[in-house]
Amino acid sequence: MKNILDALNGNGGLKAGLGNVGDTLKNTLQNVGAGSPGGIGGLLGSAALGGLLGALFTGKSAKKFAKGALMVGGTAAAGALAWNFYKKWAQAGQAGGADAAPAAEIPAPRTQGALPPAENTALLLLEAMVFAARADGHIDEEEKSRIQDTAASLFPDQSMTELLDGLMNRPIDPAALAARVRDPEEGRDLYRLSRAVVNVDNFMERSYLDGLARALNIGADEQARLEKETEAAVQNAV
Repeated sequence: MKNILDALNGNGGLKAGLGNVGDTLKNTLQNVGAGSPGGIGGLLGSAALGGLLGALFTGKSAKKFAKGALMVGGTAAAGALAWNFYKKWAQAGQAGGADAAPAAEIPAPRTQGALPPAENTALLLLEAMVFAARADGHIDEEEKSRIQDTAASLFPDQSMTELLDGLMNRPIDPAALAARVRDPEEGRDLYRLSRAVVNVDNFMERSYLDGLARALNIGADEQARLEKETEAAVQNAV
């Protein structure tokens, strides 16, 4: 059975479909999460994540953005950030010998036991992306169905689809995400990723990000700085 990381890595077709977005992201997102080994890297793992975000935003983003390229660039950027942060966190865990915090309780596939640390890291990043995409409170049943169909095509392993379905239906809880972060730098990365996903244009999205910042012990000045650099990176990726 494929594990979560196999699923996140294994979609060459979607990578090809993103075309030159990956080259743009390499050049424009290096300032976000600076200091991580190897920079932003490629889109091998992030392509599937970006495609999944595309399904989350289809319809909603069309109303928010005048140019479709911003939706493509923004979702690809978030996927690239997630993949970059996964590599960064995994290397830090290996160097320090620290295990990732256990995943929160979600409906797990019947064949899946306790997740190893690397998969807990991948799950935390995926969960943060899904929660941020749901922050505006307007994902209806039709959108849920589209997301599930997209997950099934991006991640053929049924366990991944079941896991995503659980994330789509459980209460959004930024404190639960923050409780699984190992150190302040990971907290900043998690906030950057969430801000890359959220297009703040209503009070619910603003409230979610503010709640996440509080849970991560990120002060107002630092929160503003993280938002500014993430917004600039996503805009430049278009």
